[in-house]
Amino acid sequence: MLAEDGHFLDVGMRDGREKHSVSLAAFRKGISFVSVDLAGLIVRRPERFSRLLAEVWALVAEGRLTPPPVTTYSFGDAQKAWRALSEGGRIGTAVLVDPDSAGAVAPEPMPGGRFRADGTYLISGGLGALGLSLAEFLAGRGAGALALVGRSAPDPEAAARIEVLRTGGVRVDTFQADIADEEALKRVRAQLPPLRGVVHAAGLLDDATIQKLRPEQLRRVLAPGAAGARNLDTVTAGDPLDFFVLFSSAAALFGNAGQAAYAAGNAFMDALAVSRRRRGLPGLSVQWGPFSDAGLAAQDANRGARLAERGMGGITTHEAWQALERFLAGEEQVVSYVPLNVRQWFEAYPDTAALRSWSTLREAAKDVPGADGSGRAFLAELRATAPERRAELLETTVRELAGRVLRLETGAIDRDTPFKALGLDSLMGLELRNRLEAAFDLKLSPTLLWTYGSTRALSGVLAEQLSAAPASDDDKD
Repeated sequence: MLAEDGHFLDVGMRDGREKHSVSLAAFRKGISFVSVDLAGLIVRRPERFSRLLAEVWALVAEGRLTPPPVTTYSFGDAQKAWRALSEGGRIGTAVLVDPDSAGAVAPEPMPGGRFRADGTYLISGGLGALGLSLAEFLAGRGAGALALVGRSAPDPEAAARIEVLRTGGVRVDTFQADIADEEALKRVRAQLPPLRGVVHAAGLLDDATIQKLRPEQLRRVLAPGAAGARNLDTVTAGDPLDFFVLFSSAAALFGNAGQAAYAAGNAFMDALAVSRRRRGLPGLSVQWGPFSDAGLAAQDANRGARLAERGMGGITTHEAWQALERFLAGEEQVVSYVPLNVRQWFEAYPDTAALRSWSTLREAAKDVPGADGSGRAFLAELRATAPERRAELLETTVRELAGRVLRLETGAIDRDTPFKALGLDSLMGLELRNRLEAAFDLKLSPTLLWTYGSTRALSGVLAEQLSAAPASDDDKD
């Protein structure tokens, strides 16, 4: 979107830390891209930083730069201030004033008293962004004590958020322990009073297609989710729990390319919730969609973007916790919460459209690719096109589908550039093959994209397969 000869100044540094790339083709417009490391400038060029800061401050003092809006809260309203900031959409800064008010305001109790002021609630994965967001929500709804368990010690941001909770009158204990280690979890449990609630929010991703999935990867992914859930079930057997919540994933419901191990671990948690209910114990497993502002998907912007491209939207922690309240008040054992565009999902994974378990979604959506005849119409058009134009139409379609998977403009895909050089990996290759199969009504070899690894080569072999494949009755009509 940058204009010709435009300048882009990146002051966030996030893309650099996550090793994102920029196509050199964009620089044909004479643009410049400058990464501004403000924190590094303070260390490496203190004189320059001091001079620049003085210039900016002079502009502020002269009224030529307007400061951002400031909202003040008392220390007693620290939880309210943090909730306001975490909900997003706010511009400016929140400032705490009146230190003497600290602890003067009791946490707002949840209607119905589900979270107890005299209760302790354990959150595994509680020191990550998702767990901390949940901790703040529980505290804001009346929870009196929180036990946050994580494999790593709290980082400075987490420590600051925890201190805000403590300032608001909530007892917060943190424990550095591996939830998959039953003995370590027992040692944590021994330091706590009787628990009133457990939320298992720990998890780990290590994507790989089944052909490339290694045993150590499987064990690594299953440890925090499945083994951690089993250990929590065992260690808290004697606690008078009001709820036992497992953070599962929509991957257990819909599946997701490269996440067989992750889906298996979440399916175990779903089954554990059902098992607990059959034993007369509280149990709820929530198959969350990808979180857009915290959690595993949010840590990798590319992962969230690719899921959105396939039709699975993201959810915010604010809306998730509101939904969690409703689920806790209901009778569900396993419930899903995920925005899904069924048509897009079936386009990305056409094989799933034929599964019997998806029949309800097909009927509800009435929007399955090809149901409106568009897929058959395209093939009929392709077959009816003159041979000299057919190759061009086919190659254009291949470039469009490859662009959607690679998240590139169609014009940026040269017909002879290898897909691998454009960034295609095994997971994206699987998605592209699925899209090609759906578009051309062909069954393609898993190695096709790597054998014919460019637009020109792939279009040629697809043309040969289409010529050899008999036309369906619908195509003939």
